[in-house]
Amino acid sequence: MVDDDLIEFADEDEPAASMVGTNSRYWVRKILIVDDDEDVHFATELALRGQVFDGATLVFLHAYTSKQAFECLSNERDIAVILLDVVMESEEAGLLLVRQIRDVLDLQNVRIILRTGQPGYAPELETISKYDINDYKTKSELTREKLYTALITALRSYNQLVRLDHNRQGLARIIQSTNNLMLKEGLHEFAEGVITQLAGFIGVDPDGLVCFGAYTSDVSSESHLPVKVIASAGRYAQWMEHTAEFERSLIWQKVLKCFEQRENIVSEGVSCFYFEPESFARYVVYLDTPTSVGEDELRMVKMFTHNISLCAKNLSLLEQLKRIAYEDTLTGLLNRNGLIEYLNKGIPETGALLLIDLDQFSMLNDTFGIHYGDKLLCALAERYQRHPNVLMAARLWADQFALVVDSNACIQDLVVDLYKPVNIRDVWRLLTFCAGVSFPDTGSTANELVANATIALKRAKQKGVNQLVYFNTRMVDELRDRSMMLSELKDSLDHQNFTLMYQPQIDLNTLQIVGVEALCRWRNKRNEPISPEVFIPLAEQSGLILALGEWVLHKALEDLHRIRSIKPSVRMAVNVSTLQFNDPDFERVVSNALALAGVSGNCLDIEITESVGVLGSVEVEEKLSRLKKLGVMISIDDFGTGFSSLSYLDKLSADQLKIDKSFVSCMNPSNTGSNIADMIVSLGRKFHLTVIAEGIETEAQLNALKAQGCHQGQGYWFSKPLTIDDLLTWLEKT
Repeated sequence: MVDDDLIEFADEDEPAASMVGTNSRYWVRKILIVDDDEDVHFATELALRGQVFDGATLVFLHAYTSKQAFECLSNERDIAVILLDVVMESEEAGLLLVRQIRDVLDLQNVRIILRTGQPGYAPELETISKYDINDYKTKSELTREKLYTALITALRSYNQLVRLDHNRQGLARIIQSTNNLMLKEGLHEFAEGVITQLAGFIGVDPDGLVCFGAYTSDVSSESHLPVKVIASAGRYAQWMEHTAEFERSLIWQKVLKCFEQRENIVSEGVSCFYFEPESFARYVVYLDTPTSVGEDELRMVKMFTHNISLCAKNLSLLEQLKRIAYEDTLTGLLNRNGLIEYLNKGIPETGALLLIDLDQFSMLNDTFGIHYGDKLLCALAERYQRHPNVLMAARLWADQFALVVDSNACIQDLVVDLYKPVNIRDVWRLLTFCAGVSFPDTGSTANELVANATIALKRAKQKGVNQLVYFNTRMVDELRDRSMMLSELKDSLDHQNFTLMYQPQIDLNTLQIVGVEALCRWRNKRNEPISPEVFIPLAEQSGLILALGEWVLHKALEDLHRIRSIKPSVRMAVNVSTLQFNDPDFERVVSNALALAGVSGNCLDIEITESVGVLGSVEVEEKLSRLKKLGVMISIDDFGTGFSSLSYLDKLSADQLKIDKSFVSCMNPSNTGSNIADMIVSLGRKFHLTVIAEGIETEAQLNALKAQGCHQGQGYWFSKPLTIDDLLTWLEKT
C-alpha cells in the first residue's frame, strides 16, 4: 500500500470504527463527512480507519446533502470536525451550510475543512476570509497523509476550544455551586449539598456520602480516627442511621485511606475527595464514579474542594455566630433571640411565661466577685432546666431568666421550688426573686408575650422583694395613660405651663410668718388637676425633674422679691428631689438662680429627703457644706418616713427637720403618731436643729406640737397653699 493512496483495505473481521466508544464522551471524537458522492465517504473513512487522537477513537458520521448535515448537527452537537464538500445539491450548498452552522446552530467550536472537486470554483483566500472555516483543500491534493494531517490539526484546535469552554463553564459552576453551598444553614444540609455539587461536576448520580473526622489528642494512630457519616445520598442514604454497616464495607477502608493520605483518591468506580477547612476538622466525600474521571474534571474538582473548605470554614463561623445569637454563652440557655424563636413556635394554651429577676444580684457580685456571681447564675440555670414543669429556660439579662412552663396551675409550687437555697462553694445561700407572669391568651405574638411578662415583672419589683405579679390588660392601659401623661408633661415644661402655690410657715410661739414653701401644681390639656404625687415621680423617672426643678427654683426666687417687699424676713422653701441633688451642676444652678433673682443665700431653704443622706455621707456632706457657704438653709423633709439614721443626722450640715404630716394627722393621746412627733422634736433639740411640722389642721394638733417644743409649722389651720397674688393679699392682712 502506498501512503498517497486514498483507499486502504481493512480485515473483514475488524469492527467498524463508528461503533467504537460511542457511549464515552472522553474517548470519542466524532467526524462528520458531508458529500454527495458516496465513494468519497467510503474512501475517507477507509483512509482514516483505526486512527486515534490523544487517546480518543475517531467515529465517523455521514450526510449526503446540506439538509442531512444540518439535521445531524442539530442532534449531534459534539461533532469535532466536518469534512464538507463545497458543491452538492447546489453550487453554494456547502458555503451556505457553513453560515447555518455558525449563525443558526451556534456551533462555534466545531472545525470545518472545506473540500472541493472543482479547483478554482471558490477562490481559497476569499473563501477563508469570508467564511468561518479552518482549511480549504481540493480533493485531489488530499492524500491519506495530508488528510490525516489536516484532521489532526483541526482536532487539536477543537480540543483546545472545548477545554477552554469546559474550564470557563467549570469556573462558572464552581462559583454557582459555592454560592449554593453558602445558602445552606446547617452542617448536615451543607454536606448533602457537597455530594450533589461534586456529582454534578463529574456527571454521575449523587450516590455518595460525606464523612467527618476530628483531630483528638487521645488518638494513637490515624487508622483509629473517630470518623462518622454526617450526610449520605442515593443508595447510601441509610448509612446515616446504620454506621455499623458502613464500617464493615470496603468503602470504609477507602475513606480511611483518604483521611490518612490527606489527598484525593480517584480509582476505577470510586472517588474520594479530601478537604480540610480547619486544623481540628476535616472531611472526605465518597462518590460512586462508574465512568473514568477526566483530567479536566479533576482540576475542576480540586478547585471546587478548595472552595468547599472555605465554605465549610465560613459555615463553622456562621454556626458559632448563630449560637452566640441564640444562646447565652455563660449558662448554655437560650438568650432573648432564642426565647423569641421558641415562643414563635407556640406554647401550650395552659402554659405560661415567667420572667424572674434575682433580688440584689449586683450586691452579691460586688461583695463576692464576678466568678461567684457566674457560678450562682449557672447553678440557677441548671435548676431551671431540671424542673419537671419547665419546658424551656432562657437567660435574658445579667440576672433575669425566662421560664416557659407547661401549666399555669404549677406556678405557685414552681416559685416555692425556685426559692430554695443554692449551694455555692459549699455555702447554702437563700435567694429571693421578683417574677412577672404572662399567659398565651394575653399576647398574640412572642414579643407581646415577653412584653406583657416584662410589665408584670416591673410591677413586682416596684412592690418590693420576693414579689409575684400576674399580667392583666389593665396594666397596658395604665402604661398608655402614663405615656400620654409623660408627653403632656414634657409639652407643659417646654411651654412653662406650671404654676406655683405657696403655703406659709409659721413660728408656733409667736404665730408670725417665717417662710413660705413653694408647691408645684400642674393641669393637663383637659384642664384637670394632676396630683404632685403622680406627676413628680413621673418627672423623676423620665429625667424631666431636672428642668422642672430648675424652673421652680427660678420662679420661686423671682416671686420672693414681691413677698419680701411686704415681709422682708420671709425665706423661700423649695423641695429638691434626690435626682436634682445628685446632679453635678446642682450647686451651679442654685448659685445662678440666686444671682439672677438678686437675693442672698440665707433667703433660700432647700428641702431634701432622707434618701439623699444615704447615698454616701462623704459626698453628700461635701455638697451640703458648699451650699451652706452660699448661705442656703438645709431642711430634711418627711423625716421619719424613710431610712432614718441617727449617725447621718450627726454628720450632715442640716438646719431643720420637718415632721411628716402623716405623723401630725394622727396625733392624739392614744396614738403613736404623737410619740413619733415628740421623738423627732427631741432629736431636733439634741442636734440643735429647728423642727417644723407640716399638715397642721386642728387647734389640738397645734397645741400638742407647741407642748412638745416644736418650733414651726404649716398647714390648713394657718392657710392653704395660695397663688402669689392671694399670698400677697394674705400677708397684707396678717
